[in-house]
Amino acid sequence: MRVTIEHREEAAGLARQMRNYFVDCAIEFSEEEKAIIKARKLYDHVVTSGFFSPPPTPLSENAPEWLRAVVAPIAAMIGVIVGIQSAFTHAGEGLSFFLLLLGGGTWVYGFLAMRKQDAAAKRQTITIRTIIDGSGFSIYAPSPADAKVIDEDLRDKLVAVKSFVAGSAEIAPKQTFEL
Repeated sequence: MRVTIEHREEAAGLARQMRNYFVDCAIEFSEEEKAIIKARKLYDHVVTSGFFSPPPTPLSENAPEWLRAVVAPIAAMIGVIVGIQSAFTHAGEGLSFFLLLLGGGTWVYGFLAMRKQDAAAKRQTITIRTIIDGSGFSIYAPSPADAKVIDEDLRDKLVAVKSFVAGSAEIAPKQTFEL
């Protein structure tokens, strides 16, 4: 089993003043290990877990809900009111359509943003199945010190995975003993 661990820093935020840190890991199993994994069907054994990306900020965390619950209905209501008014005065028909479109688009954007946040906030579970093809994975760390802790924890878990795969190579023989 060959493991490559790399620490990475990315600029984040609107003005790129914030930093996100990641621990990238690539694992290559030997052919013998791949054969053991295949023969014993060890694909669903959990290697580690962590976050794909940083958690959303408190302001952006609530923004999709506000878009769906407040902005979209208000825009749609004003669009309907302007539409009713334009039926009598024939003024503002384009504005009515624009406001209805804005309300619908805002609701859809809020819905999709909530789904994206929910996916980012979930801990990823990395199994042997997800890494057997040689593709790597990244784990988010809030700081370089946390990245080092994640690195150490990951190394310990990978030693356990190596032992687990090696220990699964053969079934233990029958033993008889007295207590």
